[in-house]
Parts: sequence; structure tokens; C-alpha cells
Amino acid sequence: MQKWMLGVLSSVLMGLSCVAYVRYIPDPEKDVEIWVENLSRQRSFKYRYELKTPAVYTTAHGVSVIERGEHVQGSWFSPDSEVPFEYYGVGDIEYSREQDRWQSMSRGDESDILAQVTRLLEFRTFEYLGLDDTYNYTFKANIPFLVPGRWKEMIGAMKVSTRNYLPAVIWAGLPDSTVYWRIELFDYNRSRKIDPPVRTWHTYRINLGHDYLKTLKKRMELADIAHRIDRSGQNILLSMQHYYTIDDIQDILRARPVRVYGMTQDKQNAKRVAYLHGDETKPLYLTEVVCSEHDFKHADIKFDGASRPYLQLKLRDKYMFTSMIAFEVDSVIAGTAVLDTLKKIDTITMHSDMSFYELQLLKAYILQPLPEVELKPEGEGVE
Repeated sequence: MQKWMLGVLSSVLMGLSCVAYVRYIPDPEKDVEIWVENLSRQRSFKYRYELKTPAVYTTAHGVSVIERGEHVQGSWFSPDSEVPFEYYGVGDIEYSREQDRWQSMSRGDESDILAQVTRLLEFRTFEYLGLDDTYNYTFKANIPFLVPGRWKEMIGAMKVSTRNYLPAVIWAGLPDSTVYWRIELFDYNRSRKIDPPVRTWHTYRINLGHDYLKTLKKRMELADIAHRIDRSGQNILLSMQHYYTIDDIQDILRARPVRVYGMTQDKQNAKRVAYLHGDETKPLYLTEVVCSEHDFKHADIKFDGASRPYLQLKLRDKYMFTSMIAFEVDSVIAGTAVLDTLKKIDTITMHSDMSFYELQLLKAYILQPLPEVELKPEGEGVE
């Protein structure tokens, strides 16, 4: 879980702007790799797949909430039997149903369809075939486990939606289709939850007084993470599901100051010198702080015409920005942009390479600041 949380600071902001929406014009020969990479930045999707080998035929359907969890169920068919299966994947833990009982283990590919698709498309050798109701491609498939002795013969085909520019169908197998894996991906970006069949709650004591109860609750709700909050003496008790480590939780609750600075090209007019992502080869000359997290009253995560998530921030008042600005998160300059207006504005649109849930965590940092907190483990409970 910690990987996507730490990604908030490492992702490069591609721009902040107040410009009007610009219609996306696709280039299917050049943009296909961007479309494939964009899959991992979505909020969620449904899928169904079939797998055929000489020994077994498999069908399954599932729901993936990217970077949060997955639920999949289906059946393995052999000439003389049918064996149903069901998996949940949350964090680094996988649950499998065995004779009406749930067994837990380290999470594997069975409950991580995105990992399977990413590996399948690893070689990125896409050849554009043309357009019908989808953009159509062939590619060199990376799926050696299907037929280990003939993996070099494997070929792949992919259809990309003309509506959202995301993969719709992916097929990989032998040219004669005696062995193949086919997956359909659809119904992207709904609000969904993955509730594991076994819930173990870890409880932590937080060194904040009762007056922070609503503040803490709002931070957790903005991050869209299941939790429980209670009072205990002069402190607050926070319960989280067990697949969140203490480092994960500290990262969710961390104080992350957010500031927008004006920028100048003249070092003599700068108030301070900073470096983009701490890279000393990329100096930036900052002027005044234009606004901070306390100046934002609302934020929405949206998707542009190419299904790329972005954050739209609404300010409490209108501000006059310089033509160049820098966005700082927790003392790290995360990105810069050139604005095309010299008027006062009250909306900033942040385009980035962050995933939906990285943006959701950043939204929580901005809209509900917190002081520094300390956590102490208190115990656990199972339901």
C-alpha cells in the first residue's frame, strides 16, 4: 500500500492552468503506449477473461479497484471436472475460498489482473492495424507460462476504445488459437469498494485531543479509506484494516504543507532558490507565496478526454498569479507551469502523471490539513 502513497511526492506535475478544456485529438500510431500506461492511473474497471491450454479451460470475471483491491471468481474446467474459485486481493494479502473457508496468503497474480496485463504488454511492440469500431493493434506478447516451450511463437492483439482511449480487449496466444488468454476490460472509473471476506482491524492511539476528532475523520473520508474512530481518555483511537502498515497510516495522516509560488526568470528578483524534485541541475527562482492549502475550499478529481485523471482546485478567493508558478508539496517542488492569463482566477487545474488514488490522497492533504501526529499500536480485532 505504501508505494502509491509515497508516489504523491514523486509524481511529476505536468501543468497547472486556468485554460479552457481543449478537445483531445488522438494519434493512434503514436499514442498507444500512452493509452496503455494510462490504464494503471484509472480508478476502477470490471473484467472477464478466458484461458485455454491443452489441460484446462478457465473463465472468470472480476472487479479491480486500482491500488486498493480486487475480487475475482470463476471456474477451472477439465475433461472430467469443474472447480470453482474465488479470490480477494487487498494490499499485499490474498484470500482464497477453500471449501467455504477463507485462507489468507501473500497476494499473487490470481487477484491482481493489472499486474498480469502489465506483464503481458511489457514489450510494447505495438503495430497499428487500423480503425473500425475500435483502434486495433498487434504486439509481441510476454506470456511464457501458457506454453513454456513455445513462448517465442506467442502473438498478441489489442482493441482500444474510441470513446475513452483505454484497452477494451486483449488477446494473446499461439497463432492457431490452441492456447490463448483473452480479457475484456470495461465499465471504467465507477466508485467501487472491495470488502475482504475477513476483516482484521488494527487500532492505534493518536496523540490528538478530542477537538481533532472531526478533522481526523474528514481527512480519512477524503482519502476514501475504511476506518473507525473512537475516543479514549484524552486521545483518539483510530482503527484500520490490517493490510495498512503503520508507515502507510502515518503517511495518510502526515502534515503536508502545500504552497503555490510565483516564479521569475531573474535570480536577482527571487526570494529563494529551489530545485524541481530536489534536482540541483534544475534550479527555480521563487518569488512570493501566492496561496497555500488553507486557501483552497474545494477539489474535484476529473478525467480529461483521454481518460487522464487530473485535480481541479477551487480557491476561496480570486488571486493574481504571475505567468509562471511552482507547486510545492511538503517542501518539495513538485512541478511548474506557465499560465496564459494575467487576470485574477479562483480555479487551478493540475494535470499530472499521478494515478486517481494518488490524486485522492493529495486532495485529502490539501482540503484537510493536520498537525504532526504520533501513533501507538493498541491491539486488533476480527469480525
